[in-house]
Amino acid sequence: MIKNNLISSTKNKIGYIPGVFDCLHTGHIHLINRSLYLCKFLIIGIHTDNFVQSYKRCPKNNELKRKKDIIDKFGSDNIKVILVEGNHRNVINTFNINLIIHGDDWELESYKKQINYYKDKLYELNIQIQMLKYSRGISTTNILNKNFPNINNFKTFLFDLDNTLLINNKPMPFAVECIEKLEKNNKNIIVVSNNNKYTPLQLSLTLINHGIKINETNIFTSLTHINNYLNLNYKNKRKFIWGTTDAKKWLKMKGHNIVKTKPDVVILLYNNNFNYNDLTKLCNLCSVKPYICGNVDILYPDENNIFPDTGSIYQLILNCTKKKAEFICGKPSVNMINITDQTIMVGDNTLTDKIFAENLNIPFIHVSNKDIKSDISHLGIICDYIDFYS
Repeated sequence: MIKNNLISSTKNKIGYIPGVFDCLHTGHIHLINRSLYLCKFLIIGIHTDNFVQSYKRCPKNNELKRKKDIIDKFGSDNIKVILVEGNHRNVINTFNINLIIHGDDWELESYKKQINYYKDKLYELNIQIQMLKYSRGISTTNILNKNFPNINNFKTFLFDLDNTLLINNKPMPFAVECIEKLEKNNKNIIVVSNNNKYTPLQLSLTLINHGIKINETNIFTSLTHINNYLNLNYKNKRKFIWGTTDAKKWLKMKGHNIVKTKPDVVILLYNNNFNYNDLTKLCNLCSVKPYICGNVDILYPDENNIFPDTGSIYQLILNCTKKKAEFICGKPSVNMINITDQTIMVGDNTLTDKIFAENLNIPFIHVSNKDIKSDISHLGIICDYIDFYS
């Protein structure tokens, strides 16, 4: 019986991944790691040189090198790496395999034909087939053909924060490794975020706590953008802040006169603690006073919940007052940061990060595990290209 849903029990699963595994990269590594989660023991079948040449091209690395690379990376406690030709039935019988795993870059029926599922009557063996989400943007072909911007040509890397480096205060896949690799190659790492819930120092401490060593001085947020704008245009004015306690304290520490009544200007930031009367007061103030919006993001990034962000409150004010903000901070505004030559932007949002990069006239790498149009699935792919282009 064929299944293409997640395997619920791993107790009795003997997994099998046949493939070339040439130029071992994070796409391969990510696939193997997830496969280990699905089974108690994993057989990795390295296609022999002769077999690969019969249907593809001559591998860059020979079969023994490809086998050694996987053993060196994963060891052999719950993995066995073997050389295989095209007959998978013999392997399945030898090791009592009951689960075949592959990336979903293949359509299931096409993959079944590729492994001779019907020809060799694998359906008689009660094998389950699990197609896992593959890593977009990385493949041996892309590596060999260099179908990606040469990462080593850039000196400065601008990273979005939420859904790029962190989500729910946890590192995104390969985020730690990516930043470490870039720093070892003497790259400048700068975070450019629309997050104004936390201060730059708080964000820096969170990153450092998770092994991503980026100092406060290298973090530019819509909160820092607000501060700069207020210094230029409302230096000694009275400011009403709609935002978190931490944001208010930070702006007050920067020398701004924060008031609750009779402001000269209103600053709209992320706020997750208000009632209807607070919202009514905000709308009334914005109707008669100039107001500045912290960012245009509709949702605050979260894996499990829908949290309205600053942009949602801004849309509400627009609908209620028919009055636009005097200025909108954060991405995609180019005033957030000054850049030099040889800079590239990495982010998950095409409405802010991508347009921000276009406005700055710099390249953009779209990273997303969910958007099938993204350039790469995870940041480990950047690590690969650093190595392969070196």
